[in-house]
Amino acid sequence: MMHEEKGYLEVSNFRKLLLVLSQVPMDPREALKEFVSNARDALFEAGISNGRVQIFLHRKGKRSFIQISDHGIGMDKTKLKYIATHLCDSDKLKKMGLEGHKAIGITSYLQLANECHIVSRPQKNGKSYCLILPTRADIEDVERSDGPTWIVREEEKRSREIPGTDVYLLGIDSEASRVLTMKKIADHLKNRYRSALLKGEFNIQICEGKRAEYVRPEKYSGEVFPISRIPTKWGFIDFNLYISPPSSRQRKVALVGEGGATIYDDISDLDEFDHLPWTSNQVEGEIRCPFLKPTTSRIGGVVRHREKFPIFLAAVKSIEENLSEEIKRKTKEYEERIDQRIFTHIRKIFHNVIKELEDLESPFKTPVASTTGEEKTGIIKDILDRIIGGKTKKDRRRKGTATVPVIDPTSLEKTKQQFRPLPSFYPKEFEENKSHLRSELDKDQGVIYYNDRHPDYLDAKRNPDHSYLLNYMLLIGVKEYVIYNNPHGNEIKISEEMIRFLTRARKHIPKQL
Repeated sequence: MMHEEKGYLEVSNFRKLLLVLSQVPMDPREALKEFVSNARDALFEAGISNGRVQIFLHRKGKRSFIQISDHGIGMDKTKLKYIATHLCDSDKLKKMGLEGHKAIGITSYLQLANECHIVSRPQKNGKSYCLILPTRADIEDVERSDGPTWIVREEEKRSREIPGTDVYLLGIDSEASRVLTMKKIADHLKNRYRSALLKGEFNIQICEGKRAEYVRPEKYSGEVFPISRIPTKWGFIDFNLYISPPSSRQRKVALVGEGGATIYDDISDLDEFDHLPWTSNQVEGEIRCPFLKPTTSRIGGVVRHREKFPIFLAAVKSIEENLSEEIKRKTKEYEERIDQRIFTHIRKIFHNVIKELEDLESPFKTPVASTTGEEKTGIIKDILDRIIGGKTKKDRRRKGTATVPVIDPTSLEKTKQQFRPLPSFYPKEFEENKSHLRSELDKDQGVIYYNDRHPDYLDAKRNPDHSYLLNYMLLIGVKEYVIYNNPHGNEIKISEEMIRFLTRARKHIPKQL
C-alpha cells in the first residue's frame, strides 16, 4: 500500500485570507494566468531562460480538465506540504525577480474546477510527488466539524520523467469552459505577458487535441520615443515607448512591476494617467518600474506605497509634455502625407474626367508637373525634347548620340508660367459670415480654399478610413468646377451637371490610398 500523509488546511495569515476572499479574480482566464505565473517563476528559479510553459485543454464532457506544465525547479514533498499549510503566504516575497507575490495563485483553482492536483518532481530527487487539494464541495461543506483536508503522496501513475511540475485542474466548470478556448486564452495571455514574451524570457504553448500553437504577441511598431530610463532613489524606471500616426488600431502602454508582472495592460486605467497622451491611441509599449507591486486584486491594481508610488507618478508625468509634442509632430507629418496623396488622386481623377468632358472650361491653375507620377511637361519636358529631338530611343540608336542644343532663355521664362487645368486645395479659416461654407473658388488664383473648421471636414478628417476624406475633397472640387461652368444655371441644371461629372469621377477613385 502506498504511503500517504493527511492533514488539515491551515492559514498562516488569517487577516490576509479575509482580504483574499473578497478579491479572488472572477475571470477564468485570469485565474488560469495565476498558474502560468507560478510556472514561469519555476523556470526562473531553475535558471532556465526562454523556457516553455504548456497548457493542455482536455474536453471530455463532464470529465474536462486542464493541465499546466513546466520543466522548472520542481517541488519535493516538504515544499508541497508547505503550500497546503501556508495558504495566503509565500516564500516568493523574499525573492527578487519572481512574479508570484500575491500568495493566492493556488486558490484560483476554485474559480475554474472542482479539484486541483499538483504533481511535481524536484531537481535533486528522482521521485514525483502529488498534492491533492480539497474539492470545492469539501470547502463549501460548512456542516463538517473538521476542516477541508489535503493529501501529499508519492505519485506513480502520473510521475514525471524530468524535473518540473504538472498542475491538473479537474472538473472544469461549464461556464468557465466557454471562456477557456485556445483563442481566448491566447488573446488574454499575449496581453498579460507581452513584454516577457517579446523579450524571450519564456514561451507559452497551448495544446488541444492535435492542435498546438504558441502565444505570439504583436511586436511594438512606430517611431521610438527617445527616452530609455529615469533614475530614482528606489531604482531605475525603464521606458520602451513607440509613437505611431493615428489609426483605428488600439495602442496601449503597459505598466510592468516587480518580477516582470504586468500590473496594468493599459496605464490609462490608472486615474492619474487617464488623459492624453496615454489615451491618444498613438503610443504603445511599456513602462517597467521594478519597485512597484501589484495588489492581490486585479481590480485594485498597484500597491500605492506612500513613498514609492509618488516617485513613480512624478517620473512618468515628467515625460508627458515631450511625449505629447512628439505625437503632435508625428501626426502633422502623417496628415501632410495623406493630404498630398489625396490631392494627387483628385488631380488624376479630374485629369481623366476633363478629357471626357471637353465641352467644359476649367477654372483651375495647377503648376505643370507638380503632381507626383504625372507626365512631366513644361520646362523639364521642353529641355528633354530639345536634347533628344523628340525622338524615341529606337530613333536615337539609328541616328547616333544627340547633341545638346542652344536653349532660348525667353522660352524657358514662358514655360515657367504654364499651368494645368487641375485643382489645387489650400486650407483657410473662413470669416464668421462665411463659416457655413465648405469651400470657395478664387478665380484669380485658380485655387480652391476649403474650410478646415467646418464640421463635415473635421468629421471626414477624423475617420481612420482616408477614403472618406478623399470623397469629401472630391465633392468640393466637383462643386466648384460645376458652379464655375454654370454661372447662370438653376438648381436642377447644376445638380444634373454634378451627377454627370461624379458618375465619371467614381470610375477613377482608387480602391486603396
